[in-house]
Amino acid sequence: MIWKIYSWIFTGILSLSYASMPPEAVSSRELIDIPISTISLIGLFGFAFKRRIGARTFWQFWLFTAISWDLIYNFLLTTHAAVTVTKVALGALIFIPEYVALYKYSFQPQPE
Repeated sequence: MIWKIYSWIFTGILSLSYASMPPEAVSSRELIDIPISTISLIGLFGFAFKRRIGARTFWQFWLFTAISWDLIYNFLLTTHAAVTVTKVALGALIFIPEYVALYKYSFQPQPE
């Protein structure tokens, strides 16, 4: 039940984040981030609702892709002045459960 609640809250946070972005502020980073985040959300929902979506090997690859992209997006493509300890801590609080869910979805068998 906790995973279902988290998946809906996380979806809301991401949706509000993108919806509140003015069109002129959308950069190529966001154009890459939106599909990556969407695919990660699909895996999160698959895990939370115990539904197998795609092959486990895809999600194993995707876990690596999602973590790599988030690190690149947040630390290499963002100005260092914008990266604060508070933002890193808040980001970890929000994103680490998603990585845990994707890990479990990738490497642990889903109960029927």
